[in-house]
Amino acid sequence: MRSFLSIFMIGVISLLMISANNIAPKKLNAHFADVSDKAEIELMIDQICSAGILDHQIDFRDADLGSKSATQNRSAVLKLDNGRQIELEKTKNGWRMMNPGSLAAAKRQIESATDEPTLYGGFSAGETFVPMPISKSFNIDRLTRSITRAKLSRELFGTPEKSASYFQIEYLDETPFVNSTYIKLVLDPEWNRILYGNLNHWIKSYNEVMGPTSIAIDPTGRVFIGETGKEQISVLQIIGEEEQARLEFRFDIPNVGNPSDIAHYDGATPFDLSDDALYIADASQNKILKYGVDATGYSLLDDFGGFDSPTNVQTGKWNGLSSDIIYVIDKVGRRIRMFEDGGSDLILKKEINGSYDQYFQDVKTDHFGNVYVIDHIHSKLMKYNSDLELLDETGGAKIFNGLSQLDIPFGKVTVAGQPPKWVGFDQAFALERWTESSGARRLAM
Repeated sequence: MRSFLSIFMIGVISLLMISANNIAPKKLNAHFADVSDKAEIELMIDQICSAGILDHQIDFRDADLGSKSATQNRSAVLKLDNGRQIELEKTKNGWRMMNPGSLAAAKRQIESATDEPTLYGGFSAGETFVPMPISKSFNIDRLTRSITRAKLSRELFGTPEKSASYFQIEYLDETPFVNSTYIKLVLDPEWNRILYGNLNHWIKSYNEVMGPTSIAIDPTGRVFIGETGKEQISVLQIIGEEEQARLEFRFDIPNVGNPSDIAHYDGATPFDLSDDALYIADASQNKILKYGVDATGYSLLDDFGGFDSPTNVQTGKWNGLSSDIIYVIDKVGRRIRMFEDGGSDLILKKEINGSYDQYFQDVKTDHFGNVYVIDHIHSKLMKYNSDLELLDETGGAKIFNGLSQLDIPFGKVTVAGQPPKWVGFDQAFALERWTESSGARRLAM
C-alpha cells in the first residue's frame, strides 16, 4: 500500500531538528536517549525478576562503574539477600553475567529448560505517546498537505513512500561549539528517484533507481535501497556535508525479487563495518535474506524460509545497538514473530497472530529495545517490550487518520575527546494518511 506519508520527514525533521546548521537538538526539544551503567544493570535485573527467574532483593556494590574507558571491560558484583552473588562484566553488547549457572537452576524449574538465561533488554524509559508540536516556532501541531504546500508552493513528488535520515552532531570545546549535519532521503517510486536534502536549504535527486520500495541507512552514511524494478539492493554512500552532500553508487546486491523491507544490523559496533549485515524481507520468495555488507562488498550469509509474504523486518536493540533478535511481520500483515538469530537458523521465540480485521503494517524498535507495531486498519500504535509483551497502545480515528508508519530517529553524536555514539532520540513521528488536514504527528516516547 503506497501513500504520500513519507513527505512528512523532509518537513518534520527540518523544522524540528536542523532548520539551521549548528543548532543543538536540546534547543529544539529533541533529546538523545542514554542510560548509565548502573541504570542498565538495574533494568536488566528488573527483567529477570519480572520473568520469575529471580525474586531476591539486590544490593549493589559498585566496582568501577563509569570510571573506565568504554573500550575497557568493567565489572560489578550483585549480592542477593540469600548470600549468593552475581558477577557482571561490561562487553560491547552491554552487561552480561559471568556466572549464569547461579540462576540456571531456577530458570530450569520455571521453564523446564536446560539453557542459561538470555537477557534481551526490554525496558521503557519515560512516558509513552505524549503529543508534542511538530514545531513550536512555526506553531505547527500536525504536518499536513496544506501546510507543506504553503511552505513549498510546488509539488515535489509523484508518490513519496518511505524515508530515512542521516544525522550527526559534534559537540566541540571551542567555537562554533556545535556542528551538525542533517540529510533526509525520500523514495519516490512513481518518478523512479530518491529525493534528498534539507527542506530549508537544499534538495537534490538521485535518478538511477527503478521501483524503489525500501530504504535503510547506517551510522556511516551508507544508504541501502530496495528496488523491485531491478530486483536488487543498491548500496549508495553519502559524500560531503550539508548542501555539498551527494549520493554515490558503491555496489548492488542482485537477485532479490521483492525487497519489501530492509533492516540494518550493526553487530553492536556501529562504526565498524566488518560485522555489519542486512536482513531483507523478500515477499516474492517468502524469505528473509541475510547479507554481510562490509566496506567493499557483500556476501550471502543466510537464506531463511518458512515465511508467508514477509513485508516488514526490524532488528532488536539494546542501549541503541543491534541485538541478535529480529522481528518480522508476515502472513499478509496478520502475524508478528520474534526470532533469535542462531547463526545458521532463526529460532522462534514468540508469535502474535492478529485477528481477521487487523493489518500490521510497520514494526520499529527504539534505543531501549522496545518494539512499536502499527495496526493500519484501526489506526492503532502499540508498544511492546523486546519480548513482545504489550506495554501501551494509543490510536483510533479520533487520534490518527489512517496511521501507517512510524519513524524513530537515530544519530551519531560525538563529544570532544570521546568516541562517537550511535543513539536514538526520545521521540518518534507517527505517519498518517496524507491529506489537507492529516499527515504526521510528533510523540514523546
